[in-house]
Amino acid sequence: MDTPIAETTFDCVDRDGASFTLHVRIGDRHDIPTKSGDTDVGFYVELDPLMERRRQGGHDTLTAMCFSIQMVRTALKTFVTHGGAVYFAGTRS
Repeated sequence: MDTPIAETTFDCVDRDGASFTLHVRIGDRHDIPTKSGDTDVGFYVELDPLMERRRQGGHDTLTAMCFSIQMVRTALKTFVTHGGAVYFAGTRS
């Protein structure tokens, strides 16, 4: 990611017991043309190595950021639902 706006890392353990560091990044703001001729705002979301880079958009920067954070939350919840664990970096909580 060239211009991250928000980023963090988590310590993770997959369902098989393998530990890894998850890098979460939101950024690379860009415009998304709409059918009406207007433009929405987009951010790219990366959860490396869980999820490939994906685009999330919204009507304005706040909406796009909120949707991007929700995407991260959903990905983490899905990972945990399937037997993984997510911890704040350097902790087990």
